[in-house]
Amino acid sequence: MTHPVLENDPDGTSGASQINRDAPQAKPSPGTEGNPFRSPALFSRGSLFIWSGLGSLALSFKLFLTGVLGLAALCYLSLLSSIWNDTAMTVSIILEAYEGMSAIELTEHSFKYLFWFFGIFSPAGLTLMFSSCPEKWKRFFAAAVPAVIVSDIACAWLISLHIGFAYLLFASGLTLAGLFLTISFLILRELWAGKKNPA
Repeated sequence: MTHPVLENDPDGTSGASQINRDAPQAKPSPGTEGNPFRSPALFSRGSLFIWSGLGSLALSFKLFLTGVLGLAALCYLSLLSSIWNDTAMTVSIILEAYEGMSAIELTEHSFKYLFWFFGIFSPAGLTLMFSSCPEKWKRFFAAAVPAVIVSDIACAWLISLHIGFAYLLFASGLTLAGLFLTISFLILRELWAGKKNPA
């Protein structure tokens, strides 16, 4: 007696395909759909990976990112207190403090502040890039933060040429503080008021 599948398909390929189609398919674990941090399947057909914003993260991730932002804020407060002790946040003292610095002192000062800014803005900026904020906002912050940091450090070097660089240095510091507060607000708003995963 000949099997009906073999009569129509001597190679057995369509029969194997039919068996594969009829086999039960594995289902994802509950609560892992659409979340790469709760599922091992980061890649999906037609997209790089499944992602639905910071609000979809597990509670442990939300707490961790909030703690990292809190530490960055503490670092910023420490930096601001250091600047306050040196310049009292006044243009005349800023001009006096930087005008008399040697090239070696300015170099040490520049690397010190680059280290501070890297530690403060890197975690905040990287987290913002993974948020669901509009792409044009991300591009703005990605360009504005490095530009203002370079302006802040460059003004310290050029301050002896004209008093206007002292005002620009002061404005750069205020702008950086505003950028950090805005980035932190956008991240925290999405973390705790955004889309949540089903329990």
